[in-house]
Amino acid sequence: MSDWNPTQYLRFVNERTRPVHDLISRIDTAEPKRILDIGCGPGNSTIALRDRWPAAKVIGLDSSKNMVEKARQDCPEAEFLVRDASGDLSDLGTFDVVFANASLQWMPDHEALIPRLFKLLGEEGIFAAQLPQYDQMPMSKVVAELVSTPQWSPKLGDVRTGFSFHPDGFYYDLLSQLTDDIQMWATEYFHIMPGHSDIISMMESTALRPYTDHLEGEQIVDFKASVCKVLKTTYVAQQDGRVLFPFKRLFVVARHHACLDSR
Repeated sequence: MSDWNPTQYLRFVNERTRPVHDLISRIDTAEPKRILDIGCGPGNSTIALRDRWPAAKVIGLDSSKNMVEKARQDCPEAEFLVRDASGDLSDLGTFDVVFANASLQWMPDHEALIPRLFKLLGEEGIFAAQLPQYDQMPMSKVVAELVSTPQWSPKLGDVRTGFSFHPDGFYYDLLSQLTDDIQMWATEYFHIMPGHSDIISMMESTALRPYTDHLEGEQIVDFKASVCKVLKTTYVAQQDGRVLFPFKRLFVVARHHACLDSR
């Protein structure tokens, strides 16, 4: 997959960062010394973590060189590493908070990944994650139907998005084997878009990337136009012409208790 475009991603920084603040607000810890930001992207989540706990050492990880370069520019107080967070991170030591905002869905094998991340926590450390539930959104369905049409199937029918989505209960069952201190909730954010093309602009840097990476030039323009056309019947414009784009996100916060390590 092509490298990320920080400028494109940050066009909707307010929409992307609001869940960060909502997740941080539920992390009940006074003075964490070390925080790990998994999939930090261009640093918008890292900045929020630094603002909340300015005395903490914050390390941001991302597999995208472009994203890490932008994060280093915007948040020089933190440390950033170009690294695949789905691998072994034990050499980084332990943390008081392991934070993952809208990043785990890009990584495979959550059955192994989340316990591995949980092991990075010190005693009373907190694992906090936000997972977009894109698979439950109408847009996910219409895009899947579109790429199976005769127009797009020859080019995109075999594309594997690489997304990892699971039911809510999957994460509870997984975390309940690691701790008995779990919070879970879901929030549906209604993004008020000027028009349907703005939905495309927001999603082309994330959910549409696996498809546009397999296209070139005018093909990308035509594909985005095709998606926009079907979105007009899926997300009907309001009386003032604006479009409500509901976006549901799952949140989990789990605390590590050393006494349960023998589970």
